Formats: sequence, structure tokens, C-alpha cells
Amino acid sequence: MTSTISQLYDLEEIDVEDELELELARHFTQYRTAIQGKTEIELHNYLQEKASQSKRDYSEIASALLYGILTDPENARTHFQCLSLVNRDHFSAVLSKLHPIAISIKFQSLRAQTKDQMLWFLNELTGLNVQNVDSIYLCLLRQIRGGDLSQTNTTFCYQMLKLLHSHKNWLEMYPRLIATAVFTYMRMITEHRSSGQFESLQQREIKFVIELLRSKAGRDLIRLLQDLSSIPEFSDLWNDLLNEPQSLAASFKGINSLLQTSTPREFLRSRLTPEMEFKLLFILQNLRTNQFQRNLGWFLQRFLSQSEAFNVDVIRFIVAGWYPSNQILQSDIVPRYIVIGSMLRGIKNPVIAANVRLAIIYDWLFFKPTDNIMFIEPAMLLMERSAERYPYITMVFMEFLKYSVDEYFPPMRSYMEKSVATGMRVMIDKGVLRGLMPLYSCASIDDTTRANIQALFSEFTVAGNKNSDGNNTSLPKLPSTVALATPSPTANTDTPPQAQAQAQPTVTKPVDGEDGEIVDHHPIEDDDVDRYLYGEADGEESNGQEMDAETENRSESGNMDGERENTPASAITNATYVSEIQSETMDLDTEEEKDDTITPAETGDEGDATAVTASGTTSATGIESNQSYWLFGDSFTRFKQATTAILESTDQLQDDDMLLQMKITKKTLKEILSVYLRMAIPGTTLASSIGPPICDMIIQFFLQHQPSVTNDMDSDNVIDDARTDAFDILMSTLWDTEDGRDKMVDLIGSIAHHCKKSPHVVGMRWWSHVAGRAVDGTRDWIPSIVTSYKSFVSHAYPDEPIELSLTRDLQLLAEQNHTSFQTIIPLIYQYMPGYTVGNSELLQVLLALVLPDQLGQLVTLVRSGILRIYGDTIDTAFLVSTFRLDAYETGSAWQLLVAELQGQQERIENFLNMNDTIALLQSQTLDSITPQLLSLFSAAYPTPSLLEAILQVIPNSSNVTIRDKIHLVMTAFIDWKQQHKSSPALEKSMQLILNMIESQNVNDEITRQLAQQISILQQ
Repeated sequence: MTSTISQLYDLEEIDVEDELELELARHFTQYRTAIQGKTEIELHNYLQEKASQSKRDYSEIASALLYGILTDPENARTHFQCLSLVNRDHFSAVLSKLHPIAISIKFQSLRAQTKDQMLWFLNELTGLNVQNVDSIYLCLLRQIRGGDLSQTNTTFCYQMLKLLHSHKNWLEMYPRLIATAVFTYMRMITEHRSSGQFESLQQREIKFVIELLRSKAGRDLIRLLQDLSSIPEFSDLWNDLLNEPQSLAASFKGINSLLQTSTPREFLRSRLTPEMEFKLLFILQNLRTNQFQRNLGWFLQRFLSQSEAFNVDVIRFIVAGWYPSNQILQSDIVPRYIVIGSMLRGIKNPVIAANVRLAIIYDWLFFKPTDNIMFIEPAMLLMERSAERYPYITMVFMEFLKYSVDEYFPPMRSYMEKSVATGMRVMIDKGVLRGLMPLYSCASIDDTTRANIQALFSEFTVAGNKNSDGNNTSLPKLPSTVALATPSPTANTDTPPQAQAQAQPTVTKPVDGEDGEIVDHHPIEDDDVDRYLYGEADGEESNGQEMDAETENRSESGNMDGERENTPASAITNATYVSEIQSETMDLDTEEEKDDTITPAETGDEGDATAVTASGTTSATGIESNQSYWLFGDSFTRFKQATTAILESTDQLQDDDMLLQMKITKKTLKEILSVYLRMAIPGTTLASSIGPPICDMIIQFFLQHQPSVTNDMDSDNVIDDARTDAFDILMSTLWDTEDGRDKMVDLIGSIAHHCKKSPHVVGMRWWSHVAGRAVDGTRDWIPSIVTSYKSFVSHAYPDEPIELSLTRDLQLLAEQNHTSFQTIIPLIYQYMPGYTVGNSELLQVLLALVLPDQLGQLVTLVRSGILRIYGDTIDTAFLVSTFRLDAYETGSAWQLLVAELQGQQERIENFLNMNDTIALLQSQTLDSITPQLLSLFSAAYPTPSLLEAILQVIPNSSNVTIRDKIHLVMTAFIDWKQQHKSSPALEKSMQLILNMIESQNVNDEITRQLAQQISILQQ
């Protein structure tokens, strides 16, 4: 809970303080104290001396000045001048602190002043042409929320537009930033057309986009331009695009090549803020088919309630911006097509409905055999699985697909017909559906839909055809727990794709080897972006990855998590060792080959090599200078090469070469740990070398990682498992080592201590690993792991108490993987009561994530005395704060409290007689917790002390609504009387309540009925 007032964020009292802000504020306070009373010359000397002492001192002074710039506008210019004075690294230390703020899911909670100062600072850095400042722009563009027409969002949208326009010449050097800005503001133009109050902003956006657009985006550029075709400036662009493509760029081949080019995933992703993406991916990666509706409802209410048009961007991201892994496809996690179908129910506008349908089937119109099948899977499954229960959905989408093929762009009609048929062939071959005949012959399908199927897929509707599956008439259905509302009749099925092109350019038919799949996993360089923007992808052909025989016949999507791509040369830094992994041999006598394949970053004197990690830390110190370094052979070299390849190739972990590099990393790390455990090498020494890349990998793949290590896996299994990473090797070695456990704890703690950017990611992964092992089997190992964790904290966070460290680790775990948090939290409460009981901050995280089934398990454990949540001293301030939460979370908090108090007469009386409790119950509306309170009262005996406390719940003040309190007290009295717990004190209290009702003239119907029941029981 917040104990100090945040200068960066608008936080509630119950919000968790931001760790980065605490760090920056601490440095700023120390800086102000140090410079107090100094003259300008003395200040200059102090800054130079401080920044020159060490990297740590330089980082602290840079952090302090950054915080001053963001929170002290009056002196921001002075702080910036001081920062420029001490700058030693082209502002990279400052950018590394600014980046987490810009990409944070809490960005919308930033104070307006903080945003203004951030943009001012960004303007100054851009004017100095600081390297990598474009990454901050990319983050901030994602924070422009689609579907949000609030003053705050439109102001920020305008500020970013003004900033980009003022640095137009600088912007031209960053094609990726240009494309993202164009993509973002084309969508905002569409939204700002809905209200005249945004006309001025819209005109600025149009001017900005038109100036840049004479070039850049993938296939989705055409889709976005359709929405804007009625605006005169964009009509002119359409004319050039269709009739004079070379006027846009000399290498641009026209609309045909653009439509045949997949849009990079990062552009689709850019239209969702990090918070939106985080919450949407939680649904798609963690929730079962029967659990997702509540979370999806919250998502739609929070982010799409103001603008139906934003559904298009969200659905486009689901279809082509993110793909589920094989693990998800083979589980009962809700499929993408069900989420999309559920979203359709809220769309009433027919134009938006047509745009949504186009977003779903768009990639199918231009599908090539080398394209990723995940582009088209949701559309087909939505039509197939809806046929029996919701045939209207199948009819609408099949008719729209046929209409789009015929009319979307007539010059490419033949090409689109072949693409749609190719997509169907690939889906049948790979087992997305068993055949088309079950759908074609379904009784609920009307003749028009059947005719459209015949027109589009005639080769698949002939009985006996190898692709028709004519003997199988069973049609897969939607899960019984899913209910998709039939689309609104107002969403006219005849609405065409908007603003179809009227010109008739010659159709360019694809040839073998042309316009192959563009691999979204690879980081997009400037040259690659230009190829995307101009529709050129020559030479980027991908090889289709063959499905595993076991999963080919699955009724779900099968093994389709992406095609195998050509291995980039930069990813293979040790060809000899790669072949060793593939052949499982250990022949290491090829030093000459290794020397030839070392990357440029590794050349030079091996002992002096310095590798800069993604977080800006340096990892080439420590063990390299230790006299025991020779004992590790070439393991360190290979470890560094593999981790460098991984960290320099973002977003490619699903790719075969990245999986191979991760396997090399894990295998070499195991070899390093084997030597470390046998020799007298300090953990801090080894951690300084292996810690930074391990931390950087944890951070880089923070959201993607899922716990997969189980109790029956040893370190060799962990190495072979594609879902694990280097940290899993660390934890598995800890798990399997009895004598060396203390050394492993020392090492892991030291690695966390070296992870300056976010040390708690290591503690988070500690508990994530434990959660994976806690799913099955016995748990007699937990006490020893808890003991090891306490030792780990002393190494990792020496300045933090264990309670705070545990809370921070678990908060991060809850953010990264809700399922792991829910698995581990009962065990944490059971085996670490000294740090969890009464921990309101941890309880708040639990309430935000607890599901009904887990709540029932927790109540059982608390009621039986196995767990304690609140402890002997109940925090009434926290109970007050629960009334500001959602009704479900409020009820959960009180249900756990009741479970802990039930059966303990003395504790119940003490709690209800506390002045703070009385004040709480008097001041709050109790309807949401009435069931919990009645359960608490029912389990107690109505002693005079308890009755007196309960009567005090009803306030004397006439300014407070008392009906809910009177109803609660009367119901409790009736319950006790019916349980034959009558006593003179109860009889007296019953009469008192009747007199109170009469004197205060409370005469609502429920009160009269309860009073009548009490009167009957008194007879």
C-alpha cells in the first residue's frame, strides 16, 4: 500500500508503490541534500566528481536528474543542463530508466505534469539526435489508446503528433517509427471523425499522415485507407496508389504487391497499449473456455465501451498479431475464434460489423502456401463450429468471404479465388478441419450458404475427393459452455468492404519463390521495413514446418505455431557446437572452426572481452579474471555466444535457431554449474559473469515464459524441453543438489543482486519454478525450499526485510502468470506465516486474482486452521479499503475473514467490540457483505457482549442510511431464535430493535416483514 505521495503517478492509498519511482526519488533526495548551499562552481565540481567515481555513482546522479526533470518543471531546464554536463554514455543510462515508464501498464495513471515533462525531455533529446531515443517514441505511440475519446487521451494524442511533426527531418531517418506513426494516426483519424469537436486535431493528423504516407505499411495499409477514402486528401493518395505507384517510391510496384505482403505483427500490436495487450493475452493464454467470459467482459467494458470501431484493431491483433503456441492449442485454453465470436455480440453498427469481418478474413484473401496458417484458422473455425447452433454466423461470414473475393479488388479476383482455395487446402492438410463436407451437408445451413461454399471450394465438396472427407458427416461444435449471440440484424450482411478500388490495373500473378512469408519473429531492420512498406519480400521464402504425426489428426488446430524459417547467419555463432547438440555427440576438437565463427562482439583478447547486455550492464568481469577460469574450458565462450545471439534476436524464441541457441545456453550453463559446485569459487564471482545475460533473458521473455518443469524432470529433461530457459537450469540444479544447495542459493541470490534493473524478476522466477513443481506429487520438499528462499533473500535483497521481498516477488509473479500465483499462494501462507499473516499488500494481490473455485479451497484451509490470513491483529483500515474494490473482491475479503473467525467466540466478540470495527460497520453500506456477516453471527452464541456490539452497528445519526444495518441485525436475531439459542439478553435485544424501528419510523416493506417475524418468535 502507498505510504508516500507519488510524484509520478496518481495512485490510490491501496495502490502498490512503483519500485522504479522509489529508486529515482531516493537518488533525487540524496542529490538535493548533497547540493544544498553549493555555488554554481561547487555544483559543477560536485557533479563532475560524482559522475566520474564509478558507473554506479554515474547511474545514481543520472537517475536523480531524470527524476528532477519529470517532477520539477520549474527547474527542469537546470536539471537537463546538469545531466548534459555529466553525460558519459550518450544518455543511455537515462533512456534505460525512461523506457520502463514509457512502456508501463500504469502509464495511464501518470500525472499530466509528468507526461508533459516526459515529452519536453524527449523533445530535448531528439534535438540532440540522441541514439535509441526512437524506442521511446515507439513505446509512447502504443500508449495512445484506441477507442478512448477522453480529454486526457486526445490531449496526449495531439502532443505526440506535435512532437513528431516538429522533428520531421529526424523522423525520416527511422522508417520503422514512420510506419508505426502512420499506422497509429490513420486509426485515430477514423475515430476522430465521429465528433466535430476533434475536427482541428483530425486535420492535423491528416496533414501529418499524408506527408509521410507517400510510402509506408504492409497489407493492412490498404484496409486502413479504405476507412479514410472519403477524405479528399486520401482520395488523391488512392489515385496515386492505383495509377501512379512510382510517384510514391521508385521501387513501389503497385497495390498488387502491397496486398500480397503480410503486415508486420509489430504494427498490429502497436494499436494496443501495453495494458490492453497484457490483459488480452492473459485471457488468450491462461483462461479455459468456461472461465473467460467475465474477464473478456471487463476488457470490453474498460477499453471498447466508448468506440465500437476499436473492435477492428483488437480483432486484427488476435487474428494476425499473436499466435498461440502448441501447448495452448493442445490444452483447454479458450481458442481465438471463441473470443472473437464473443466480441461480435456487442457490435451494432453495420459499417463496423463489415470492417470486423474484413479484419477476420483479410489474410485469407491473399493467402499463399508459405504463409502462416494461423492467419486464417480463426475465420474457418468460427464458421465451422457455429454452423449447428448459430448458422447465421456461418451464413454471414461465408457470404462476406464470397462477396470479398468477387468485389474487394476486381483486378485481383482470380488471385483471391486461388488464395482462398489454397488456404482451405492447407487447413485440411494440416488438420484444422477434417474436411468441408460435414459443413457443406449440415442440415442447418441454407441453400445460399451452400451455394457460396460450392462456388469458393468446389474441389472440396465432391464426395470421394481426398480433401472432401465425404464419409465423415460429424460436424465439430462449439463447446457447450460457450454462447455466441446471433449477430444483430442491423449488421447488414450486404454491406460491402468499404471504398473498393475502381481502377483496373493488371493482375500480377505470383510465381514460385516470389512474395514468400515474411517472418514476423525476426527484429525488423530498416531495409526490412522498406520491403514491407513497398510490398517487396523477395528472397524471404520460408519452409513449411511439418506437423508431428501425433497431432495431425487433432480436431483442434494441431501443430501450427509457425513455419520454419531459414537460419540467419548471425544467429549461429558456434557451428561446431550446434552440430554437437543436433547429433548429441561431445566432440569438441574443432577450435579452428570456432575461431572462424565468433561474432564481432566476441573478437579480441578473450580475457579482456566486454559484452554489454540488453539492460546495459557489463558481464565480462568476475570469473574471467579468476584463477579458476581455465577449469571451465570453452563453456563460458559458448555460453556468451549463445546468450548474445538470443538477446540480439528479439521475438524469435519460437524459431528453430533460437530454440537451438537456448539449448546451447542451457547445456553450457549446466557444465559451468558442475565445475562451480566442485570448486571453491564464490557465488558472487560467478554471478557477475553469468548473471547479467540470465537477467536480461528473464526480462526479455517476461510475458512469454510459462512454468513447465515438473518433479519428474531432471536437468537433462530441462535442457531438451523447448519451453524452459537458463534460469530453469539454475533452479533444477538447486533442486537436485543436496550438498551444494547453499552454494546454489548463494549464486542465485547474487545473480538477483546483479540484476539492477529489476532484481525481483529472479525472485518471481523462483516461485514460478516452485509452482510448476507443486502441481503434482507430494510436497514434503516445501519446508527446505522455504528455508533456502530466506537465505536467497539475504543475498539478493540485503537491504529489504523478507516480508517486503516476498511481497514484491509474488506481485511480479501475479503480473507475469496468474495461474502460477494461484498455485503457490496457499503454500506460501501455510509455510511462511510469519511473513504473510496480516500482510495486507499481499492479500490485496490475492483478492484481485482469486477465482471462485480457489476461494472455496482457501476458505476450507482457513476454516480448518491450516492457513491464517488476517492474524490476531486485524487491519481495519484494510477492511475499509475493501469497500472500494469490486463487489466480488469485497465479498472474498470478508469471506476469508469470517472463515478465520468462525468458531472462536472470544475473537468474534473482541473484533465486533473494537471501536474501529463499529465505526467501519456504521459508515459502510453492508449489502455486499451481509451474507458473510450473517454467517459469522450464526456460528457464535448471542452473549450479552456480542449482542451489545451488534446493536452498535446501527448508528444514531439520522444522516446515515440505517436500513441495511437494521435488516442485518434483525436477521441475525431471527436466526439465533430459530436455532434455539434464546436467552434473556437476546429477548431484550429483540425488543430494543422493535422499539428502535418504531421510534425512528422505519417502515419499508422488508423491515415490516422482519419485525412481524420477530413478534411471532417472541410469542
